[in-house]
Amino acid sequence: MIAISEKLKPVLEPEQVSRMIAKIPTEGFFNVLDKVMIILLWDTVMRLKELLQIKASDLDFKFGTVKITGKGRKAGRPSDKPQAIEPRG
Repeated sequence: MIAISEKLKPVLEPEQVSRMIAKIPTEGFFNVLDKVMIILLWDTVMRLKELLQIKASDLDFKFGTVKITGKGRKAGRPSDKPQAIEPRG
């Protein structure tokens, strides 16, 4: 039998994530990309692989959602956190 540790891994508090995101500069493509990736990972709790597989067609700017394709290519619950995918104007 495999022993499974029941010790929970430490997680970041919302205030810690907010401070981390606030420290990312808003100028430059890669800074914006970093910020969007962190927000999507935090808001949706998706896996990194799922984040890296997002295509432009998965983004719905009208409704502020993103389609997440998980294990087995099953579509997951879209993000309801529109701040992560609002178009820059």
